[in-house]
Amino acid sequence: MNFKRINLNLSKQNNNQNTQDLLTLGKRISLRKEKQRSEPKVTFDHEKVHITVWNARSLNSALKVREILKTKPDIILLQEIWDPSQATLDLLPFEQKIIRRGDEHGGTAMLWKEGRLQLCGDPYKINEDSIIIKIILGGNCTIWLCSIYIPKKSKKLLLNVFGKVKQIVPSSEWNQLLIAGDWNVNCQDKLDKVTQLLDILLKQMGLTLYQTKNTRGEKSLDFIVAGNQIRVSDTCKRHSILSNHSSLSKPRMSKASTKQTTLYP
Repeated sequence: MNFKRINLNLSKQNNNQNTQDLLTLGKRISLRKEKQRSEPKVTFDHEKVHITVWNARSLNSALKVREILKTKPDIILLQEIWDPSQATLDLLPFEQKIIRRGDEHGGTAMLWKEGRLQLCGDPYKINEDSIIIKIILGGNCTIWLCSIYIPKKSKKLLLNVFGKVKQIVPSSEWNQLLIAGDWNVNCQDKLDKVTQLLDILLKQMGLTLYQTKNTRGEKSLDFIVAGNQIRVSDTCKRHSILSNHSSLSKPRMSKASTKQTTLYP
């Protein structure tokens, strides 16, 4: 909510008018306070909440940790971390939810600055590599957050993920979903059958896809999906020689004031 700055200049000549103005202003403030009591107050500060999304192709070195920290994230969503050592994880000064894999593919991580968010219960597994968890940001902004990794392009795997999400997240809270990572679906190829299925699933759930083009070669496999109560903006792509995937760096999240979402590439 934006508040205008009001300058009051009282004088003897217009004292009655100024009194009336003050009474009117008092009524407006009173109405505004009543309205705020009936609506959930949102203290979510999107200007300072930045996410880094990256398929790191193994989180196995201090170099990769430094690459992540360069983006100055508040929340980190990583894919294909494989089986990182505890020494490497300790280089990241964040709270962590990790799924490890010992077969040189897969695994995900969700990391966040201490005190930046509050967990609402335990995480739920939605596939072999990914979990989804309900969190509270800023004290009262609720989000279902997931770092997603789908190992290959597959209608079955995609349907399974959305089926699990529907089982776990009430339909009344689909507008609070934020799922980001490596989907292994080229969202740019509108002739592809799996991409068409993805579009159908997103429309059914009222979700919006946010992407930057060509995150792996000429394909856009890494992107963000969000409900209409979350605004994602200022997303940019960051290349690195340490992975064959580009990262989505510094997208900002905020509580949407309308049903429309915006993306500023």
